[in-house]
Amino acid sequence: MRRVLMCMTMLVLLGGCEVLEHFETPTITDTSEQWLAGDARILTAEVDVPAGYDTVAVYARYTRHHWPGPATAHEVVAQPVAGGTAWRATPPLVEAAFQADHLFYEWFIDYRLPGGSEIATARSGRKDFVIGCSDASVEASITTLGVFLRAFDDIENGLGMAGAGFFSVPHGNTSLAQIGITFAGASSIFSNGDVQMGPPGLLFVAPRAQRADESDSAYQTLVADPNGDTTPYRVIGGAWGKVMDSANHRPIMGCIPSSEWFLHEAGYHLTSGVMALRPPTESVRGETVVDSLSPDPAIEAPTPDNVLMWHPRIWDLHVWLPESGNGQPTVSIYAPFDVPGARACIDMPDPECTAAVFFKSETFE
Repeated sequence: MRRVLMCMTMLVLLGGCEVLEHFETPTITDTSEQWLAGDARILTAEVDVPAGYDTVAVYARYTRHHWPGPATAHEVVAQPVAGGTAWRATPPLVEAAFQADHLFYEWFIDYRLPGGSEIATARSGRKDFVIGCSDASVEASITTLGVFLRAFDDIENGLGMAGAGFFSVPHGNTSLAQIGITFAGASSIFSNGDVQMGPPGLLFVAPRAQRADESDSAYQTLVADPNGDTTPYRVIGGAWGKVMDSANHRPIMGCIPSSEWFLHEAGYHLTSGVMALRPPTESVRGETVVDSLSPDPAIEAPTPDNVLMWHPRIWDLHVWLPESGNGQPTVSIYAPFDVPGARACIDMPDPECTAAVFFKSETFE
């Protein structure tokens, strides 16, 4: 009897009990095309709303560089395209976006059930693309950076590094876990100039492999020693970057997606080969520009005779050659293969220092 009454009610509202058995939900499907050079910067979607439903609003939420989730993203209201089920939106904050800015977005439709008053929401799921760059262009930029790195393939020691223009060792001969030994060149990432598609500012090299007659503890002590000798080296990757000059905008280099850039935290490099970090207090990680080439007097320094150098926050990009062979390089903070070494910083102020030295900023445009 209860089912009969329900069917009779729905028969009035929706035209039959058949609809009750096959209850549908409105859907919104992204149909946007990637924005390449000269393309109109619009987002499009196809909306399917069953008969009898009331469409309240169609909109997209979007950001560049980082996706914080839809709750804090920008919002743009969409408009229907006449004579169909298509909708379109022009996000105002991306009209002047740069090439390689990574766009993240998600579509939403707010609707009411037939005869109802409560509003429900359907979502498309998050979408993204790199503005002005095809997938092939992104891969080509990464390949080009790999070519620059491979130019140093035959260097096996510090003398060779100096001869190639990489004469500074900001961590001494200490190998950092999943990073290696760092050599800085004349166009070091610790500068405030524009980033160029050219040779890296830093080269990363792996120490020699552990010998058969060498204990684990002896080898780990050696690779962490700022005065140790672990030649012959093997070039495994490099870094491009610049001193942080904006909390939101990332450097531009070819078609490297803006989401790939991360921050190297400010702090002191120590003569022991590791770092004493000095992150600012902030509510959103990465929102504070720390760009001074000399430390603020208010920033507590470690033991003075243990300081090698200070550096501010750095917008940073790491590219890694394949462990073997001539495959495509990898863009990531850490090497995608095992690299022996020390933790990157001392236990002050953050004991979880590995994740604190390099991190993806949570700011966006």
